[in-house]
Amino acid sequence: MINKNTIGSGDNPDLEKEPMPEIDVPTFEIWKDTEYARDKNKVYYPINFTCIEFEGGNEGVCFCDEYIVQNADPETFEHLVKRT
Repeated sequence: MINKNTIGSGDNPDLEKEPMPEIDVPTFEIWKDTEYARDKNKVYYPINFTCIEFEGGNEGVCFCDEYIVQNADPETFEHLVKRT
């Protein structure tokens, strides 16, 4: 979820655990057709997902609680696609 003030890591904005902290929202961008993102300070990727199922098992919500790619330079980071 993205709006002008926060960026969240959940798949349902109404049920998110909490917004992702310390993101520079004006410079946040997501690479098209990937799960990678960056802002002026960090590169992001959903490293660790947590999913919660609601009673009955029909629905749930997932969010990432680890997402910073350590030591990645956002200005030079490129997402490389393996071609088959």
